[in-house]
Amino acid sequence: MGFVFNGRFTLRVRLRYAPFLPTASGTADGEIDLLKQFFQAVSEILHDATDGAHSIGTVLIAPGDSGSPLDSDIQIFPGAWTHATEENIWTSGGRIEYPRDELRIPTMLAHELGHYLYGLFDENVGSDGSVSYICVNDTLNCVACLMEYYDDAKKRQWKPTGGGGFRNFNDFKSQWQNGTAVLTPTGEPSEFCDDTNHTARDPTISGDPHAHDQNVENADKSCWSTIADDSDRGAFEYKLTAPAQALAASPASAPAPTDLVVLLPTQRTVLVLDRSASMTGAKLDQLKDGAALWTQVVESPEEFGIVSYASTPHVDLLVSEVPVSGSDAAWRAAGLAAVNSLAAGGSTAIGDALVTGLSEITAGGSAAGQVLVLVSDGKQNAGTVDALDVVPQLMAAGVRVFALGVGGDQDAELLAAIADSTDGLFLGIPGDLSHEMMEEMITDLVIALAG
Repeated sequence: MGFVFNGRFTLRVRLRYAPFLPTASGTADGEIDLLKQFFQAVSEILHDATDGAHSIGTVLIAPGDSGSPLDSDIQIFPGAWTHATEENIWTSGGRIEYPRDELRIPTMLAHELGHYLYGLFDENVGSDGSVSYICVNDTLNCVACLMEYYDDAKKRQWKPTGGGGFRNFNDFKSQWQNGTAVLTPTGEPSEFCDDTNHTARDPTISGDPHAHDQNVENADKSCWSTIADDSDRGAFEYKLTAPAQALAASPASAPAPTDLVVLLPTQRTVLVLDRSASMTGAKLDQLKDGAALWTQVVESPEEFGIVSYASTPHVDLLVSEVPVSGSDAAWRAAGLAAVNSLAAGGSTAIGDALVTGLSEITAGGSAAGQVLVLVSDGKQNAGTVDALDVVPQLMAAGVRVFALGVGGDQDAELLAAIADSTDGLFLGIPGDLSHEMMEEMITDLVIALAG
């Protein structure tokens, strides 16, 4: 769900717990303030490792287990959760799973971002580095590469002013709030290896200590050579060049501050429905069946709205929170009335419809989960905005698009491009689905939106 613009990453972070709050007296900050400091430090490490090319611009925080796993680049779990990076930022469903206990060590997340952002692998053999920690044919802690095993004590981290370490997260939290936990200004490692200092495998050596995952999975390429290779990243073309010399000096200036935005803890969905003239007949009836069903299965406290479009878009149901069961009859009746009022006629302004849908879904502030369900049976042939030109705005707002193409004239290529670029989903469906098949498909979509 994340993206990069002008070398600055926007990343979505889902907290699988409720963050601790500032003290009642207001004399000590809360966990959101800690996270801001943590991600700023991670950004500085990434900035150093990429010689100033990349840093973290914005972190969107979904607190209290809100939103869907599909909406996050990083999930932070309570306790000593095992590190795991699944796939990459350019693959659907890719994300980092990170333990709350290690919010005290920014270098740890910088390492995981090496996997997630660039497709790098560990440069050690053995889960604890005991078999090999060597990346550059040097000794341990040679300030060589973020992807090798490293002594935790040398990483950039918070340390107690009185010496020693922290017993657990609560001890760290207490000392951080009291001002007795201090973040070290630097740490090791802080670079990625390149071709001048990376050691490839030697086929003549039995049990070669350099037979680590980076060499095995990335064909003996150094980390920088891997980063500079955009061939498998789809839209993520970083266009970076490996440095000319090993262990380049730190960038002359620090990265710009990292912004942290706390998202509203809700799932928000807006249907964007095609009612152009080509939808006349069975396709419109099918669309109404599906939309009507959606108004009945969406649950509190989710937020929901409807936009329809032909030559121009129209807001048919303003985005609002679904009332709790027992108090939702009038709300659901209004949703059904909006769906039943749809009539076919006019052309197909997909781009303008996406702009209106985006405006509606973000009007109440950014939510932890934001999805437009776009339905179309044809090609864009009207409107003032090209549909693909709206994609960067959708990405920047953290809005995913689930696109449904209906019938034989659907523009599958366009709909798939919109869905793929926003980490959504494209489904091409026939124009004569039975009511039972439509019900099953809508149910599957609602489950997918919930993650």
